[in-house]
Amino acid sequence: NAKGLILVDMHAAHERIGYEALKKQFHARQVPKQSLLIPKCMQFVHQDIALIEQYQEVLEQMGIEIALLGEDQVAIHAIPALVKESDLSDVITALVHDLSQYGKSGSLDQYYNEMLSTISCHGAIRANRSLTIPEMNQLLRDMEQTERSMQCNHGRPTFVEMDLKTLDSLFLRGR
Repeated sequence: NAKGLILVDMHAAHERIGYEALKKQFHARQVPKQSLLIPKCMQFVHQDIALIEQYQEVLEQMGIEIALLGEDQVAIHAIPALVKESDLSDVITALVHDLSQYGKSGSLDQYYNEMLSTISCHGAIRANRSLTIPEMNQLLRDMEQTERSMQCNHGRPTFVEMDLKTLDSLFLRGR
């Protein structure tokens, strides 16, 4: 821009955008889902199955439809649309881990945001993915419209700015 150069961490920025949108959808009970043509079966230890069963309604509110298949197996029928391109096993395993951590406190309500953060992290653009010019522009426009877009869910900056003086000094100009 006229002041210098802005470098954007596309993963961190996309993660924050997804997180803020997901929070609003979650509280409105309108998380967009992606139904799976073939349900994904996963195995868990008994304690994790108990957690899934206990928090099944919360998971559904987050866009995850799970059916219990027995003492150690579940079938995933739908996932949040945000993570449709992600490794489903990683997402579900991370959420079950969150449940095991946060469910112990007896007050999962205060941890919903951490679970939504897990989902948005898994759904964010990954490193080494080349964005098209329209995708880059959309990411920047979305950042402009998103609360707290200056940092990702983990507190890292989503962009850095370098003024012209700093850029010139990199190339030994102005000496």
